[in-house]
Amino acid sequence: MADPVGEGSTMKPDKLDREYPTWSITFRAFLTSKGLWTTLANPEAPSQAEHPTEHADWKEKDEKALSLIIFGIKPHHLVTVSGSPSAKHAWDALNAAFSSQTNARRTQLTMELTSIHKKAEEDLMMYTSRAKAMQAELASAGQPLDENTVILYVLLGLPENFKMIKTVLLAAPQFLSWESVLAALLPIEAELGEATTKEEGVTAAAYQASQARTDARRERRRNIVCWNCNKRGHYQSECRSARAEENKEGDAPDTKAVVFMATGIMATAGVANAHGDVQTHEAHPGTALVASAMDQGVIDTRVYLDSGASHHMVNNKDAFLNYQVIEDMHVVLANG
Repeated sequence: MADPVGEGSTMKPDKLDREYPTWSITFRAFLTSKGLWTTLANPEAPSQAEHPTEHADWKEKDEKALSLIIFGIKPHHLVTVSGSPSAKHAWDALNAAFSSQTNARRTQLTMELTSIHKKAEEDLMMYTSRAKAMQAELASAGQPLDENTVILYVLLGLPENFKMIKTVLLAAPQFLSWESVLAALLPIEAELGEATTKEEGVTAAAYQASQARTDARRERRRNIVCWNCNKRGHYQSECRSARAEENKEGDAPDTKAVVFMATGIMATAGVANAHGDVQTHEAHPGTALVASAMDQGVIDTRVYLDSGASHHMVNNKDAFLNYQVIEDMHVVLANG
């Protein structure tokens, strides 16, 4: 489908979106080339009674101009011109709508440009292009700024590592141009980039060495064997299986099965009472009880502790859940 705005003409103005100052100039030229601008310049139609031919001609041109204006704007602006009885009315409505928006946009752009700063992720070309885009938009909004003024704002927004060249450029007596400023700034940026690359190289090497040490520690840890579950990768004190067993055993309030085995009684052992006090005690030969478990709930006052062994002794046979009497045997604890 042919674009109605450009029908019969090689010139096809862009549809109005935001750039109203530019659009209003080009679209006026477009309507003039079509011979339709006269209805906006002279919005009073000739008297139908006195000049019926001229009135009909004016009316036809006005309807065409209104149609072209509607076709020449983007859909979100249609509400502004909907219901307009004439091309002049639609034109004035658009002008009024964009005048308030343009003033707000001018203020915003001016504030952004006067406080512009180079971002860390930007290079100089990206930074200056951003400033030039603001300059162009201000010009479109009817507030042009000269090149020297924009460059001064750009220089003020450079970071601290450009301080020396910035001072030199700001002190220059002549007007500045983008060509001369970029010629002075780009070599400084290149030097700063090389220094940063070297610094990052040292940091990367240090990180790699640290990572190698960490990997070695992880490898050693993977070869550790737990004495409780015989699995690799953790110490006995970290064993989850042991903790789970302890928690499960702790559910019984009065009784706790404890592994207990003895192979002798001729040894120096410790005697622990119910209060946790330990005394040195010389054990005597006698009957030994060999058991696989004991009931902690009935332990009375004395437990024989051997500091060099993992298994100890108690003097109350009622503490055992099961046991076997073995006569004529000396008990030897771990340390002797």
